[in-house]
Formats: sequence, structure tokens, C-alpha cells
Amino acid sequence: MTSLEKAQRFAKSALRIAPLAALAVAANAGLIFDGPGVSGFAHGNIHFQGATAQNTVMTLETLPSQADIIGVKAYGSATYLEGHQQCFDTICGVTAQALLSGAVYGYNLSDPVTIPLHYDFTYSTSSQALTSWNVRFSLLDSDNARLDLFSLSDSTSGHITGTGTATLPTGFQATGYEFAVSTNWYGTNEGDTFSLLVPQNSLDINAIQTASTPEPGTVGLFLSAAGIAFFRRRSYCRR
Repeated sequence: MTSLEKAQRFAKSALRIAPLAALAVAANAGLIFDGPGVSGFAHGNIHFQGATAQNTVMTLETLPSQADIIGVKAYGSATYLEGHQQCFDTICGVTAQALLSGAVYGYNLSDPVTIPLHYDFTYSTSSQALTSWNVRFSLLDSDNARLDLFSLSDSTSGHITGTGTATLPTGFQATGYEFAVSTNWYGTNEGDTFSLLVPQNSLDINAIQTASTPEPGTVGLFLSAAGIAFFRRRSYCRR
């Protein structure tokens, strides 16, 4: 059974046997994406597939509630050494997928809800292989039917970071979720190394929105202006 099939199986069964504590958290939060301390079904891994397969477990964190929604994040890294492949008439290749998945609780939406997403990853290789990547966020129902709500692809390499949104619909009975980064290398050879790094800023579902911080120079100008205004006000009052 592949890691993707395992993730789908976990998402399908999570609601049936989730502990009461998880349901209580969901009721208090409104909508919750499964993470550490909820049901125990959420998981993340980096799966390499080439001449052989390799799995590396990722670290998960539950995000603070915002807009009555609790999100989750995953991060980790893995390096893969390509073994011998017989290509024959096809091009040898290596794929890697960082997959965050789990159950969804409290999905009783009367109106569509838009949540922020954040992704940050670096993928590299020692070879001159061609590359491509895809970022995808999806919901799953109890029959494992998948609804893709966000998808972005490109052929650039190196450090990739960005934000997006997913609008959760009202007509879909979601019981699970998937947030995946897939990378591909084409034209690989024996002995090539490949790496995929997802740092702690990572794959974030319902990513925390932070207010922009003024640049230090801007802050200095603001304080200077405020001081001038205060001085003028005091001078005026003494007249």
C-alpha cells in the first residue's frame, strides 16, 4: 500500500473511530483540520520514488485558532540516493512528495469559507535533470472522492515559496484533507542525489496572518514626526 493510499484510508476511517476529545475540540473550534493532540490520524511524510522507495516522517504542529478555524502545519527534509535503473526506451526519473493529510471535523458550513495557505520548500539535485513541481490542497469525502481547491505547477527549481487560498464549499461533505508538494526530476542517473526540504515555515493550512511590520527607517520617521507634532503643541499651549 502506497503512502497516498494509507493517507486516504486514514482520512476515510478517522471520523468513525475518533476519540471523544477530538470531537469536543472540533465543537469548540467550529472547524478543525486534524493535527497533533486531536485524533492521532493526521500524519505527514516525504516519499521518494525512483529505483527504490523511501519514506521520511515529517513534523506536525497544530496552529492557533483564527476565524474559528484550527489549522495545521508540517515540515521536514529528506535526501535520496538514486540506485541502478534500467531505462530501456523510457526516461529514468525520480519523484518526491511531501504529503500532509488527516481528518476534517466540524465541516457543517452554511456559507463558503476561504482559508489561507502557505507553502515553502526547496528541492535540488546533484544531476542536470529536468525538474517540475506542483502544490495542491484538496478535500476528501467518506468515499475518498477528491476535490482539488488549490493547485499550482511550474518548472522552476530551487527555493519555492508562496501563498494561496482555498474556498471551502458548502455542497461537499468533507471528512479529510490533503496538502501536498510534488517534485519531479527527469533524466536521472545512478548515483544522483536528490533532496526536498520543507522548513518550519512549511506547509500551513489556515496559515496565521500577520500584520506587516514597518521598516526600521519608517518607524524612525514616524517617531520623529510624532515628536515634532508634540513639541509644536507644547509651544502653542505656552503662548
